[in-house]
Amino acid sequence: MVFTLSFKRKEGSGYPFSVASHDIGTTGVSRIREELGCNVPIERIKPDVNFFSSHGRIEVPEEYAFNACGRFAFKNSLSVTVPEGMMNQFTGERVCYKRHIDTGEVLECWIETYIREDAVLAAWEMSGYPTDWSLDV
Repeated sequence: MVFTLSFKRKEGSGYPFSVASHDIGTTGVSRIREELGCNVPIERIKPDVNFFSSHGRIEVPEEYAFNACGRFAFKNSLSVTVPEGMMNQFTGERVCYKRHIDTGEVLECWIETYIREDAVLAAWEMSGYPTDWSLDV
């Protein structure tokens, strides 16, 4: 069994997580090379971070579900309403790559946006497990 938490915007339509695409520049190239531990040829590095949008459905560990003020007492999933832009503070960026199966050579690499689920759950807990959640953005 899995407990889940999803998010929806209070106003209008759209996604509670929404990060604009942006270039990585030399800082991103250096980060990729450092994290992969090799001098990846520049032509194998994707030059930007894609636009990211999500409703942010995340799995809730059992200990959170049982401590969530009864929110999961009679259901396995819960929807939380949030203001536009609030959830962006819970995103991060990570280096991703594809390697050749035989040689291990880096074929392609990029930086992508992801949801920092642990940070979402910790903040939600600190706020008292609300179903209508607002934080200063």
